[in-house]
Amino acid sequence: MLLYYGENSNTRPVKQIGDMLKDIHDLFNLIKYAYKLLADIVRQLDAVYYFQWNHKLMCDNNICLYDIFLCIGELLMSFLTLDEIVSNQVLFMEHWNAYKQVVIAQLQGNTYSEIDNRKVKVLLNLMNEIENTILSEKIFANAMRIKFVDVKSNIKLCTSIQSCIKMNIAKFENKQLSELTHHKCLQFVKLSALYVLYINIHGMNDKKLFKQVWDCFKKYTFFTMHCNVVWFPDVFFKKHVNINIDNFIDKKCMNSIAGIRDNYILHSHENLHKEVSIYNMYVLSWVIKFDEIIKKDISHMRLGEIKQLVNIVLDGLTLS
Repeated sequence: MLLYYGENSNTRPVKQIGDMLKDIHDLFNLIKYAYKLLADIVRQLDAVYYFQWNHKLMCDNNICLYDIFLCIGELLMSFLTLDEIVSNQVLFMEHWNAYKQVVIAQLQGNTYSEIDNRKVKVLLNLMNEIENTILSEKIFANAMRIKFVDVKSNIKLCTSIQSCIKMNIAKFENKQLSELTHHKCLQFVKLSALYVLYINIHGMNDKKLFKQVWDCFKKYTFFTMHCNVVWFPDVFFKKHVNINIDNFIDKKCMNSIAGIRDNYILHSHENLHKEVSIYNMYVLSWVIKFDEIIKKDISHMRLGEIKQLVNIVLDGLTLS
């Protein structure tokens, strides 16, 4: 909806926004529900760890609870992704403002219409709420403002989240950006979002973990989330943590990440023609293999040939 807004559309801007308004309202309600869901999950985890029942389910190393932490990270990732999508949609914001001006003009009586002004006022208030929640690029920031006063004192929960982050961040320490699949990249984004939530609740109480994460930021200077939506981990981190990051990382180190990122992008552009040529060769090779194997009768295929067919299909999905 927002991601592809304005593509291949000849509709008037005001009409486009009017047609999308219901969907945007649904998104607004979904985000409000997601905030409530996040608050409820964290408070329930707080209750679970507070009582410290002597049961396997309550064990720090239990994978079920670690999965819940990662699900929280995924929810937070959806917030930051929406923020990035909105920040890229300059055209949408222009059209939104044009639509809002029409609504204001109607309310002020500058246009002739038989529409009930009370309904127009409700619409304007709704648009203001949507702006404050979605279009201000503060979806993630608003999630960080949820009050978790009681959770701060829960040392057991703090330790468990910290252990989960450590265990998962260790998987990225010896890998370069070029080695990561898109799925793994998103996994790192989830961890980063979870770590920001952890710091905002419990504070910076493990400098070693912070160094591990920051070292990863040096290697993974940016991720392409979807289409033209690009995420900069260091920028995101500095923007959303509620601590003075200058006390932990000097300015020269911060600037070095931006330099590494610019250098990587520059060299990526230089090799773009070569990479496109290689990709074309891969696609051509895949088409030839696929064309050969689909000519065979699958009912007479041996196990090895079926495996080969499956692998070719999977390769095609990867290339797509």
